[in-house]
Order: sequence, then C-alpha cells, then structure tokens
Amino acid sequence: MRLLLTAFFISVLTVLAAPEKSWAKKCYTVAYPYEIKAAEAFLSVFEEMYSNIGHCAKMVAMPYNRAYSLLETGEIDANMTRVKIAFEDNPNFIHVKTPLASIDTYYLGYQDKIERLEQTPPEDSSNLTIGYMSTNIWAKKIAEKMSKNPLAVKSYEQLIALHNKGRVDVLLIDGFSFKALVKTNALNTTIFKRKYAGSYPLYHVLHKDHADIAEMLDQEAQKLSNTGRIEDIFNQLISKQDAYYLKFSDTGSKARYPFTIGVNQSPEKTLLTETIKIILAKLDIIPKRFDVHATNRVQALKDGHIDFIVFSPSWMKDNEPFQHTIFSDPIYEISDSVVCDKSQNITTHKDLYQTYTGTVAGYSYFDDAFLKRKDYANEKELIKALEAGEVSCGILGTRSFANYAKNNKTRLHATLTHSTGTLNLLIREEKKDIINDINNVIANLKRQKLFDVLLNDHVSRQNK
Repeated sequence: MRLLLTAFFISVLTVLAAPEKSWAKKCYTVAYPYEIKAAEAFLSVFEEMYSNIGHCAKMVAMPYNRAYSLLETGEIDANMTRVKIAFEDNPNFIHVKTPLASIDTYYLGYQDKIERLEQTPPEDSSNLTIGYMSTNIWAKKIAEKMSKNPLAVKSYEQLIALHNKGRVDVLLIDGFSFKALVKTNALNTTIFKRKYAGSYPLYHVLHKDHADIAEMLDQEAQKLSNTGRIEDIFNQLISKQDAYYLKFSDTGSKARYPFTIGVNQSPEKTLLTETIKIILAKLDIIPKRFDVHATNRVQALKDGHIDFIVFSPSWMKDNEPFQHTIFSDPIYEISDSVVCDKSQNITTHKDLYQTYTGTVAGYSYFDDAFLKRKDYANEKELIKALEAGEVSCGILGTRSFANYAKNNKTRLHATLTHSTGTLNLLIREEKKDIINDINNVIANLKRQKLFDVLLNDHVSRQNK
C-alpha cells in the first residue's frame, strides 16, 4: 500500500453525470485519483452517499488536474474532496457546506530550522526552502507565504530524500501521512521537530448545475462528519500497513572486491546489497538502499537519515560501535592489508606509523590515532596513487588487492595484515527491538552456508 495517504484527501476527485430536472434515479460518474491506491478504500463511502439520496455513483479513476478542468467545464460533476481555496472563487463550482473531514498539517525539520518558524514574527523563514506535496493547494499557499523558496514535489518519499540531501529545510506534512510514514519507518521522527502549521477542512464539490442534490448530500456529509467515518477509514488503512522499511548504505566504497562491485556495474547487484535483501526478506522488511558517500555515511547513520550501514568492528578502536548504535552478528569475514612499493621495508604496524599511509576518505581505522593519513576517494584511486609513487604504502582490502594483483602487472605487494575482522550491520540503537530477529536470520543462513554460496557466485560472475 502506498504511503501517500494525504494526497487522497487533497486530490481525491468525484465526478457526477449531470442529472436531468426530475427525481428519477440517476447514476453519477464519480472520479477518484488513479495514482493513489488508498483512494480505493473510500469508493464505497461515496457510493453509499449517493445511494442514500436515491441515486447511484459510478466510480472512475482520473488524474487530479484533469478532473478539476473537466469539473469546471461541466463535463464531469463533482470532486470528492477539495480545500476551499481550490474552488471558492470559481463560479462554476458549488460545494456541500458540511466538510467531510479536517486535516491537521505540520512543519517538520531540524530543531534549528523549526525554531526560526517559531519566532514572532518568524525569523528569516523566507530564506528557508519549504517543501510540500504538489497536490496540496493549502500547503502550497502556506509555503509561498512563509518562504521565498517553496518547492513542490510529487511524493513524500521524494520530499524526505530532498531533506536528507539538504535541498529542503522544512517539510509540510499532514497528520494522516505523518502517521503512515512513521509506522512504516519511512520517516525517522527522532531527528525532527514538529510544529503545528494549521488545519483545513475538505469539502465535496459539485458543478453548479447540481445545486438540486447539494442539500441532500449535505445531510450525508453531516453523518460522515459526526461519526468520524473518514478518519476511521484512514486510521484503519494505517493500522493495516504491512510494509516496513529499513534504510541503509552498504559501504562507503564502491570498489571493495567482491562486496560492493556490482555485477554488470549494477549498484543493486552487489554482494552486500543482495545479502541484505535476503536477510531482511526473511523478516518481511523492505530494504531501501541509499548511495551515501564514504565521508558522509557514518554521519548519515548518526543523524538518522539511514537506519544501518555495513561496517566492521575491526575498524573501530576496541571493536566498539559508535554511540547509540549496535552491531549485528558477523556476516562475512574480511581483512585489510598494508600494501607497499617493494622498495619499502614495512614489516610491523610501528614501521607503518613512521611514514605517510594511503587511506580511504571517510574510512575508520582502529589505529587512526597513530596513522599519518593521506586520504583518497576510494580503493581504485589509492591503488593509482601507490602505482604513481604519490604514497609509498596504503591500507587496502586484502581481497581487493589480491584481485588487482592477479589481473595487473604491479610492483606493489602486501607486506602485512593490517586488521582482520568481519562485516556486520551497524544499526541505530532505536531499532534494537529487531536486532535479535536479524541475528537469528544470519545464524540460519550461515548454517545453510548461503553466504558462502553468494560470495562464490559473485566472485565467479565478477571474474567473467
């Protein structure tokens, strides 16, 4: 079930065939947004409304903007729900006076951004980029009033992604969508502050030719409003959400053989991504992979933009995770090697600490306090620098360098093992309730030797 529950309220449309001037039963065509699956849950409500006034409703899916245009010309007869500013100045529209529901809306953003909106008057809010759903006319009006930089998007997923990338400062989100996004873990509320932005009623809107049934429909709208049936249906939809997302970055490097090199260069066909999908599928959890640069992914985890990364305890001092994070059980064994030009006589870690060492930007090393780091963007760039003599030694994944040496003539060699360890999932602490389930799946897959099969399969495919 798609998460765009609010968009239903904003964009759900009904269309009614124009009745003749008689009290014979008429069947009205009712349009609803074809792109919003949640809208289908409300079809029976409006069929019932028209049945109760002695008519019938034929439900038809239709794009939001097209339905508005057809209503304006009289080719269709009503919009299921609209905010008042969408129709109040249009002489071709009339509306059922009793609103079907009322929607609360909130600003959502980092504390410092929301605090700027809380000032009286709001301090520098015009410089904030406020993002909102393009179908939400009420949100559009508020965003344009508060900001010189309003930004309309087509989905909340896109809006959240833009916020994570720093392109949106504040989100405008309705209460129903907020509940749905939180329940499915598409939105991490621990990193956001919420501020009430306002509430807007939703009305059933008809073409002006249908004033003869507006009063009867108003009585039906009063029943819906008094019973809270619309809100109940939304809450039921939210409670039945069975999709649960975990957002992750596999590793910062896209060149750690064989773990992050995609088959046929596909980022979705790396060993780690496929492994994560298999683990989470056993728990009915949907994984969402984000390409996070190595220099940013740990911070993205700490900030809550992603739920976990793939990381090794061996890269950390004393094998301890970052604060407020937890390691899963191990998945794959790994090691890192010190790779040097053959002219270098590096045989111990202490020898290494006496010279500049090539490292990967954003990577953590257990002995960072002793290393004289010279960072490169990734393993490929580090190997190029070693070959060019820019740096005499570097730390590389053992498998990565072995694969490189096998396929290239090189004067480089691995002088000693820098560290040995495992690749684990490093998960935010608030997800600790699922860590035991994840560990049970890992243990079962290890007993089946599935990880060995996956690793060997990727090695064979990457070597073709």
